[in-house]
Amino acid sequence: MSVGEYMKEFKQLLLRGGIHEPQEQTVARFLNGLNPLIARKVELQTYFTLDDVFKLTLKVEKRRKEKKAFTKPFFKEQVSSKPPFKPFSHPKPKGTSRVDKGKAVALPSPKELPKKLEGKKCFKCQGYGNF
Repeated sequence: MSVGEYMKEFKQLLLRGGIHEPQEQTVARFLNGLNPLIARKVELQTYFTLDDVFKLTLKVEKRRKEKKAFTKPFFKEQVSSKPPFKPFSHPKPKGTSRVDKGKAVALPSPKELPKKLEGKKCFKCQGYGNF
């Protein structure tokens, strides 16, 4: 339900119910029925009457619609038109081999580890005993 529809229904229910309560209570009741995302933004603003709250909710809803309309098509075009990022890497010269520091060391097997280190692997080399 849009904010405009909610406001119309809220006003009708106020008139039908004939409830006479302080304006702060009516505003709180109105904010409680709003979409939580809109209500949070409205609560951060300054308002004094129920009409102020109505105007603020319409502004917030309008901004949210504008934001959705602006971001979605722009994002889709950007993703589809650009190739994925590939970092540049220098080719390795032939005949040389690189030894990883973590793999060159003889690592204990998982059975030789203390119980509290059991099942924990190193993120880099996938070995046991260091992490």
